[in-house]
Amino acid sequence: MRLFRAGLLYCAAYAVVAWLLSGHLAAARVFGNFGMFVVPGLLVWAILRRRHDWAGCQWLFWAAFLLGVSLWTLGQVGWAFDELLFGRDLPWLRWHSILQLFGSLAPVLALLARPQAGVREDDVAPISLDIVAIAIVTGFLYSFFIVAPSFASSQQVFAMTALDVFVSLQRTLLLAGAIWAVYDARLTPWRPVYTRILAGAAIGIVLRELSLRAVAAGTYHTGSVYDLSWMLPLACYIWAAEAAPSSAVAVGTEATATDARNRQPLLIFAALAVVPIVAYAGGQLWPLRGPLAGFRDLSVGVTLVSMLALLMGRFAIQRLALKEADARSGLLAKALEQTDGLVMILHRDSRVAYANSAFCRALRREANELRGTPATALFAESSRHLYDELTGAALSRGASQGNLLRQRADGSTFFTACSVVPLFDAAGGLTHFVWVERDITDDLRMREQLIQSERLSAVGQLVAGVAHEINNPLQSIVGLTELMLATPQEPAIRGDVDRIREAAVRAGRIVRNLLAFVRKSPREREQVNLNEVVESTVALRAYELRAARVDVEEDYFPDLPPVVINREEIQQVVLNLLLNAEQAIASTGRRGCIHLRTGLSGGAVLLEIRDDGPGVPAEVAGRIFEPFFTTREVGTGTGLGLSIAFGIASAHGGSLDLMPSSAGACFRLTLPAVRLARLGGVPVRVA
Repeated sequence: MRLFRAGLLYCAAYAVVAWLLSGHLAAARVFGNFGMFVVPGLLVWAILRRRHDWAGCQWLFWAAFLLGVSLWTLGQVGWAFDELLFGRDLPWLRWHSILQLFGSLAPVLALLARPQAGVREDDVAPISLDIVAIAIVTGFLYSFFIVAPSFASSQQVFAMTALDVFVSLQRTLLLAGAIWAVYDARLTPWRPVYTRILAGAAIGIVLRELSLRAVAAGTYHTGSVYDLSWMLPLACYIWAAEAAPSSAVAVGTEATATDARNRQPLLIFAALAVVPIVAYAGGQLWPLRGPLAGFRDLSVGVTLVSMLALLMGRFAIQRLALKEADARSGLLAKALEQTDGLVMILHRDSRVAYANSAFCRALRREANELRGTPATALFAESSRHLYDELTGAALSRGASQGNLLRQRADGSTFFTACSVVPLFDAAGGLTHFVWVERDITDDLRMREQLIQSERLSAVGQLVAGVAHEINNPLQSIVGLTELMLATPQEPAIRGDVDRIREAAVRAGRIVRNLLAFVRKSPREREQVNLNEVVESTVALRAYELRAARVDVEEDYFPDLPPVVINREEIQQVVLNLLLNAEQAIASTGRRGCIHLRTGLSGGAVLLEIRDDGPGVPAEVAGRIFEPFFTTREVGTGTGLGLSIAFGIASAHGGSLDLMPSSAGACFRLTLPAVRLARLGGVPVRVA
């Protein structure tokens, strides 16, 4: 604020000195012609010292002010030469007056840069062309109505009147433009800047009216207090320059500011249309003869050629902008098509404007089919109320997140986690909503599986405790029945006791199998006979199989070589395969059969489990070992059984395969066998 205060103090001192010299015309002229350079110099310094604080259109705004004050100062130099060296009193209709007119026009043209809208580097070139176009047309008007008539003695009054009209019109335009700018920048840091420019414009108009009265009364001269009508507005511009915020190059600001390049050059078209209209109408109303008429015609031709060149340049910039926009749109489209995320863009009327390939695949629809579809039509019925909630929250907070249930074309559904972001135009109006979603069906299944695993773990601990409690009375029953069988008994009683003993032994075997299954698996592996593992697992599931009307046929290979395995893990594989076979048969609604067979294949031990259920469809056979893949209805399977079994088999150096089968499904578990040799009658493991 130091330069502004210095400018105000200087204006006050100027007014005092001008008042003191009011009776000394020659001294006042010298003082005025030199004294009027100070405030413009302060404005130039105020802008240059902050040159690096601004960029893009914000620097263009102040560059227009800088150019304007430079032209005004150059015009003042010409005025001083005319008055002091050539003795011309108040040389209004000279070349330097035109320069000062251009200098006064610069703040009006600067408003076209709209610095409150952001830095906007890409808009500098088109806005500069617009400014140049307005300046050229204004120069044409100056030459047509002021310069050319000023050379004819009969048109001097007309030229002077035109000069006054242009000065008043430019100051009025600046006042109106500053008022509009204050409103347009009301929510930005540039509002105080425009407020100070508005103050300068208002002061200039008031003092201008006082100056005109002094000119009419013949009391105006250079070095009078009326010179403040030029200096005080410049002091307010210094005030504005010192208060202008620095350019903040922010992505959010830049993204909203490429409108100047893309809109049609209507300003240049309008300016171009003014030239022939003014040339014809002015030639008819205020005709000139001889060389002056030729001068007017020349100014018309030069202006039209210049405007056409600017128009072509403007179109070239627009074409380049369109190419850049197409390139950016292409890159964005490629990025959206390559991403796995589900991306959908909605019009503000809630209809689909765009959906990427991942979104189309997820909903099993074509892009053309989705375009124009109401957004809620793609929701499951239970989630349709969420649309208003998510969009409303996005409008109030800038973004919103939530989970919803999508519905595919075939009626099936899946869960997604979505983020919703609203898009606005430069005027702040809503244009689109962007939905970015992720299919969380597998995540939900995993969570359910983890919950189920925790439940099973708790049930396992409970079962282990119950099994221990049951095992003790069973051992007592077995012991007592054996004592009773050791004493003579009647045949009928002995048969009953023997059946009690067999039932207790069977119950004890079930309890032992149950304990072996639920206890925590040890990390180490041991040599085990696969037949024993399969038999114990079938025994564990025997009751449920009978209840489900499933017969079990067991065919165990004798003298099966041992395998080095983790017993509990392989038992889990066998149990999973049994459960799959049992559920496949149950889906048919009839009695069925599971056939288990062990055998040898080269140097490996194998187990085949075959059922007579509906089998595995060929189109999904390649995916049955994928995690979470299941052909059962939602809620009846997690899709993890076969994938876990496959992982266990692979970890043991074996394999789990779906074998070709004429009826039902057949799974083969293969494990590497331990080769045994005999050395002195003792079996020895051969590596």
